[in-house]
Order: sequence, then C-alpha cells, then structure tokens
Amino acid sequence: MHESSLSLALAKVVAVAAWADGKVTPEERDCLMDLLYQLPGLDRKSWRKIQKLLDQPISPSWRTRYVNALVTLVETDRAKRFALYALERMVEADGVIADGERELISEFVHKVGAFPLDALTLLSEVLEQPMARRERAANKTERDLASVDTIIAGRVDDWIEGEFGLEDRTKSELRRLCLAGILLARVIHADDVIDERELAMAIDFLINQWKLEREQAEFIMIVSLSDSISEIDSLRVSRWLFEETTLLERRRFLQLLFEIAICDGQLADAEVDEIMHICANLRLDHLSFQHSFEYARDRVGEAI
Repeated sequence: MHESSLSLALAKVVAVAAWADGKVTPEERDCLMDLLYQLPGLDRKSWRKIQKLLDQPISPSWRTRYVNALVTLVETDRAKRFALYALERMVEADGVIADGERELISEFVHKVGAFPLDALTLLSEVLEQPMARRERAANKTERDLASVDTIIAGRVDDWIEGEFGLEDRTKSELRRLCLAGILLARVIHADDVIDERELAMAIDFLINQWKLEREQAEFIMIVSLSDSISEIDSLRVSRWLFEETTLLERRRFLQLLFEIAICDGQLADAEVDEIMHICANLRLDHLSFQHSFEYARDRVGEAI
C-alpha cells in the first residue's frame, strides 16, 4: 500500500461527495482544499491532481471509477487503519474533532466496500462540521479585514505600484514574498516581543535568498509585521506557500524560522508551537523539524 495513492483516492471520493449537489462555490472550494491539504503522504504531483478535482463537476462514470478505486485500496486492515487516520487528520484541520465525527469516519471506511452509495452519504455528513469550522476560520479574517485572497492581492498590487523598485518583480514572486512575510511575522510576534535581531535576520534572508535590495526587504518585513496581517489564517497561507515553493525552499524557510526564534538567545515555548504549526502546514515532517532546529542552533551559535 502506498500512502500517497490511498490519500489521493480518498481525495477523489471526497470531491465526489462535494459535487453531490452539482455545485461547489468558490468559498467551498477553498475550504475543501484546506481540508484535503491535510491528507498525509501527498507530494506536489498528487496535490496538483487534487487541485483539479474541484474545478468542474465529476461525471457519473468518473464517480463510479473513483469509488471503485478506493474500494480496491481499502481491502486490508492496514489500509483501513491508514484511511481512518488520514480522514481524521483532514477533519481535524482546525484542531477539533468530535467523537461523532470519528464514528462517522469509521462507519464510512468499513461500509464503502459493501455499500458505496450509503458510504458517500456518510462522507457528506463527515464533511459538514469541518467545512463549517473552516468557513468560520476564513470568515473571521473577512469580518476583521477582507478575504484572505483579497488582502494578499491588494498587498501585491500596492508593492507593484510603490516606490521600492518592486514593480520589476512578477505578481507570482510578490505573492510568494507576501505569504512568506506573513509566516515570518507570526514567529517574530510569537513571544510578544519584536527583537531587532529577529527582524534583521529575516531581512538578510530576503536579501540573500530572494535577491531583494535592502530597502525592499526592510519595507516588506515592516508591512508584514502589521498586527492585522499576522492574524490571517495561517493554514491557508501555508497551503498557498506550499503550492508556490519547492521542498528545498520550504526546508530552508523552516531553518530560517528557527534561526529567528533562537537569535535572541532563548527559544520560547510559544515560538516552538508556532514553528511546529507552520512546519506541519507546509507538509514538512518531524525529521525536517528536528534537523532545522539543530541546523539553526549550530548556525546561530547560541546556547539553548
């Protein structure tokens, strides 16, 4: 059993359930993508396939094909255990999962082989509460500010029209900078103190890794450290950054987060929690987390 294959098969059947009423709104699509993003074992190639699942309705023939493929993959006890784990991770995207949701997931996994139509109805029920939680998390940003996408698009347009020479950068580059800046700001804010050494390290990273002029890097970090921007839904920001970066870039970014947290001579619990959260949301494993900490500790040279 390949975990990526089973997670992809689960994602396809989740998409089938989402299209059951014939429509998926843009807001629903974003929330579903956030949930599907939690499925374990997915690489960039699999994720690109998942992104296309919600672009248009799924035909009856493909619905049958997707369900049959999942049935074939969950025949063994080991596969069923993984499917349970994967769906629970998906449902727990916002840190909450009720006992009733666990029971529905278990019932779905054990029923999908014998009663696929009943299982799809169960899966629709499984999605109800986590979708509602995701919508509330996204709408909190919209109530306080604007939609996440609107905020980032507006920030990119402001940077292009500004006086810092960023107009030569593509919108894709600036969007990536904006996303990275938001996550950097979350770590810098984590201990409720903005240390000049932390800010300087972030600025140097933008200069050396993303080839910005110092004035440009300073401008981006100052903007990113605004309280309102740092409160944007980090799950969605992390998903978007994952979609626009390579594995090597994400690992280097994780190292930077630790360097920033460590450079003041102490690593606060709040900083560790924030980095751990970002690490998981960037689809980096515990080994990457540990290696990044050790690399940053040795590089910065502070005793923790």
